[in-house]
Amino acid sequence: MDWRSYYKEHTMTPEQAVSLIHDGDRVVFGHAVGEPIIALHSTTKDESISKIVPLLTTGAPVTTSRCDVNYIVTEYGVAQLRGQTLRERAKRLIAIAHPKFRVELTEEYERRFGEKPSV
Repeated sequence: MDWRSYYKEHTMTPEQAVSLIHDGDRVVFGHAVGEPIIALHSTTKDESISKIVPLLTTGAPVTTSRCDVNYIVTEYGVAQLRGQTLRERAKRLIAIAHPKFRVELTEEYERRFGEKPSV
């Protein structure tokens, strides 16, 4: 079986993909077909910490550069990021963050960009 057939047989919805991820998992796939995708839960298992964050802490490791990702998938949707400005990327990531963290992320957006994000 060639990779295209295998890929088509194993394609699933974002909701199906996220349901297979365990706490702490980070899944990157799609490079073979030119559509890099990261699928993750929007929070830690107890929902106390958002995995969508406005800034990285000093010294935090970066394992995937922003240029290497086209889609981010959480249980709240899909954010298409390739070719977007930092403002647009931030808006799209806020939209797929856990609802209880969206206000905090929106406030940080306003501090950083000096405007309210339009949805």
